[in-house]
Amino acid sequence: MVQSIFLDPEEYDLLHADVVDDIPFYLKLVREYGGPILELGCGTGRISIPIAMEGFRVVGVDVSFPMVRRAFLRGMDAGLNLKCVVGDMRSIPVSGRYPLIIVPYNAFSHLYTFDDVVAFFREVRALMDSNGKLVIDVFNPDADILRGSMVRKLVGSYERNGRRVMVYGTGWYDFATQINHIKWYFSDGEREWSREFTMRVFFPQEIMNYARFMGFRVDAMYGDYSGGRVTASSPRILLILSVDG
Repeated sequence: MVQSIFLDPEEYDLLHADVVDDIPFYLKLVREYGGPILELGCGTGRISIPIAMEGFRVVGVDVSFPMVRRAFLRGMDAGLNLKCVVGDMRSIPVSGRYPLIIVPYNAFSHLYTFDDVVAFFREVRALMDSNGKLVIDVFNPDADILRGSMVRKLVGSYERNGRRVMVYGTGWYDFATQINHIKWYFSDGEREWSREFTMRVFFPQEIMNYARFMGFRVDAMYGDYSGGRVTASSPRILLILSVDG
């Protein structure tokens, strides 16, 4: 049976070690809006930990127990009392009010249906401070994603246990559901294994319409972490939202 990429947090971290461009973007927002901060889809604490190191209180939520456990342990190693909770974005198991809620690096893309997205916005709205901000960050779909390919393409590589691990990926996009089905193949020269995951593809106008439908105002939309506008070739869709009225 093929295992999900989210069940091996060490492997996930090694493969995503170079994903750091978004951290200054979130630190700037935290300094502007203050804490406490709620991070949905916190993973292994890649963003929560740098925020907590700035002195802000962070609550991280993720559906994967192995990822949450690693985030907590990484926080302890850094001398932080990081609060990490196992939970679903459609039914968020925390209380309180937050001036800043962030959903970084494609976590929103794990909401697959209309009902999932509606449940998410309802939960978030109940947890937002009256002047709070919600930040959503997803990839901007391009033609390669929509075409899909069963030809293996290089995803990346990393070192583990003294061996170089090469990672290749395939994917096919279901136009009816807007879900991208991804499979990654790993090889360290001695053995091979694979991981699977799925991601909902969202388009810029689609996310804005969801937000407005659920009573949110779009304060800003960027196509990258430096604040560029969204174009067809932008790598990201970054939305900063607040409750409308």
